[in-house]
Formats: sequence, C-alpha cells, structure tokens
Amino acid sequence: MGATRSVSLRWSFARDAPDVVEIAGTWLSAAAQRTAVNTGAKLLLTHAFDVYGVAQVDLKTDARNERSIAAMERLGLTREGTVARAHRSLVRGEEGQLRDSALFGVTREGWPRVRARIVELLEAPSLSELPDVLRAVR
Repeated sequence: MGATRSVSLRWSFARDAPDVVEIAGTWLSAAAQRTAVNTGAKLLLTHAFDVYGVAQVDLKTDARNERSIAAMERLGLTREGTVARAHRSLVRGEEGQLRDSALFGVTREGWPRVRARIVELLEAPSLSELPDVLRAVR
C-alpha cells in the first residue's frame, strides 16, 4: 500500500517530546494513489499534536510534484515557500542531483481547521472506503 514517516524531530525547548515534526518520504503504490488512503493517513498528524504536543508539523515535497502539492493545498496546509536545491532527487536519471523542495506546514492553532477539512474529505462519497486503522483515528 505505502508508507509515510516522521523524518525529522526538532527540539527548541528542554522537554521529552519534539516541538516540530517533519513528515516526508510518503510513498503510495499505484493502487493507493488518489484514494482515501493518503488523505486518511494525514489524520496520523493527530499523534504529533495530541501526543507530542508539537507547535508545528512540516511537510516537504519535490517542488515539481504537482499531485502532492495539490493534495496538500486541498487539505488546507499552508505553503511556506520553496527551498532551492534542498534535497537529493529521487527521480530516475537524476541520481546525484539536488532538487527544489516545496514546504508546507500546519501549526497547533491551525490543526483543528485542517483536521476538520480532512474529516470532511473522508466523508465524501468518493473517499468513503477507509482502512480500519485510519477509521479509528478519525
């Protein structure tokens, strides 16, 4: 099906949990793309806000990845900018090259709005087939 993970945990203050979490490295099989799976997986951000108590969650994608950018915008995440030559490219034929990264984020204050948008999208008829593991988070 796929995977998504926290790739960077950042501490600004002396506490057990991180203050900022970066979510990246999301990969979905062709069968899971453009389904409720990716949308529902974003509810896992609940863990970052409710368990870690983070101030912000950052998400990055290749600045050329129009599908990922559209998906993040559809969820109501804030586009915070683009960083030039920020990460190594994972595109075949671009081994050893750096790519630009589009940066998105959501703050603790913005999370209730984004969470409500995710739930709204998941309740739409086209996204009603949600795996049990994600249904429990909702």
